[in-house]
Amino acid sequence: MAKPYFQAYKSILGFFILTTLLLICSTKALTKFNIDFQVLMIGNLLLLILSLISINFQKKALNNSNPNVFIRSIMKSMIVKMFTMVVTVFIYVEYCDGNYNKKSVFISLILYLIYLGLEVKSMMNLNKSKNG
Repeated sequence: MAKPYFQAYKSILGFFILTTLLLICSTKALTKFNIDFQVLMIGNLLLLILSLISINFQKKALNNSNPNVFIRSIMKSMIVKMFTMVVTVFIYVEYCDGNYNKKSVFISLILYLIYLGLEVKSMMNLNKSKNG
């Protein structure tokens, strides 16, 4: 793996590790506020996997001479992650028979936005260093 591509993975993996450690260290506080720890951990892991997959899509798009391919790959990965999260939330709600933890779902969707921002920022920096 080339060093510039490692920088794209590093921010995503660093945020995953930081979030995981924060969640593990604050399990008592999460329980006190009625936030489901398992839902957050599964959401965090799912977002890590989706982000790593989408970085691979975008890495391939950077090698294309058409700059529109890179923008389309960012949009494609964002839509794939969004629909995957929506389907996952629907499955979770059905699994819990409507008695689901709304706070955990909301926090997971905030994590989605943070992962998306980190991914786009790192890939735009990579695009700038490659084409600049």
